[in-house]
Amino acid sequence: MFWERFVVKRYLLSSSKQAFVSLTTIISVIGITLGVASLIVTLSIMNGFQNELREKIIGTNGHIVVLSPFGDGIKEYNAVEEIVKKNKEVVSSSPFIYGEVMLKTRFRIASSVLKGILPEKTSKVTQILNYIKEGEIYSLKDQKPNVIIGRELAKRLNVKVGQSIYILSPYKLLSRFGMFPRMERFTISGLFASGMYEYDSGLVYISLGNASKLLNLDEKVTGIEIRIKNIFEANKISSILQKMLGQGYLVRSWMQSNRNLFSALKLEKIAMSVILIMIILVAAFNIIGTLLMMTMEKTREIGILKVMGAQKRNIFKIFFLKGFFIGSIGMIIGGVLGVLACYFLKKYQFIKLPIDVYYIKYLPIKIQILDLILIGVFVLIITVAATIYAAFKASRLEPISAIRYE
Repeated sequence: MFWERFVVKRYLLSSSKQAFVSLTTIISVIGITLGVASLIVTLSIMNGFQNELREKIIGTNGHIVVLSPFGDGIKEYNAVEEIVKKNKEVVSSSPFIYGEVMLKTRFRIASSVLKGILPEKTSKVTQILNYIKEGEIYSLKDQKPNVIIGRELAKRLNVKVGQSIYILSPYKLLSRFGMFPRMERFTISGLFASGMYEYDSGLVYISLGNASKLLNLDEKVTGIEIRIKNIFEANKISSILQKMLGQGYLVRSWMQSNRNLFSALKLEKIAMSVILIMIILVAAFNIIGTLLMMTMEKTREIGILKVMGAQKRNIFKIFFLKGFFIGSIGMIIGGVLGVLACYFLKKYQFIKLPIDVYYIKYLPIKIQILDLILIGVFVLIITVAATIYAAFKASRLEPISAIRYE
């Protein structure tokens, strides 16, 4: 019934007289295997970078931020929160204060970004509770000069929980001796580690009231960070909130605030994919060469099959099935190897990264089912396209020309 499959099987398994054709078949399979495996690993790494950076950024900051368009702070922030919470997609909100400061110990000094928060509210907007490694976030109170700093920053300053540091504000204080930078003494009540070097080495938390006093904001806040139900709807919801609040406020989503970073990652992902697809294309040309050489090797057999009654479509099907089989085997083996490589890279994390360059300590991996499906479909399309030409050439061979010298 399906005699074409039987012929294909014989062609693939026979070896004695066509060792070179068999070798090129193996090379074609290996080429597609390496291309597919490399493409899966590369896309998984790029997806991992995007996912890790997104989680770290969102974990430390709100999904949406409301700011003053002129940078002079928001005074009636309680009223702004009431307006924001009218949107059903908003889960929680919290005011915050940002400012650049200097940290000073007895022997060392470092620049830092200070963030004033209300612990009860901030813990509902960000994932700060998951990042605290020593102490607790609720130690930040207006009545106590406490500070929580990043673990990497603590190593740089050589300080521990319970020790004191001085925070120097750029806002100057007038005294009878002239103008001096405002400097307050704080006690380190905790350490946090978000896993993102930029935050862990340069961010400190204090209470909202202490931050307002230190930065001389006169009960104003820098902005309000908001948590929503679906992070991927942030742009849409930020546009709605912008209309609700009016032109007196600036509403930005996490996508808008980090647009350049994620655009660069997306462009790099596309570039790497194009480069690796070239490997698959080279393997596809190997398939064409293999089938054409097999056509010359099997000229006599093709002629005999046609004399016995085989139609052009039967010959076409034989060569098409062989090319399709080569591509499918390469795709399956490459897919398995790619997924296994991703599994071991994710589980054992034996590839470390310099955290001051890549922000994270290890190579991140995230396999997406959609990527696997698209890779499989694309490889099959390339294989089919490469196979059709060679199969068509074989089917056009005339019986008389094939057996003329037999």
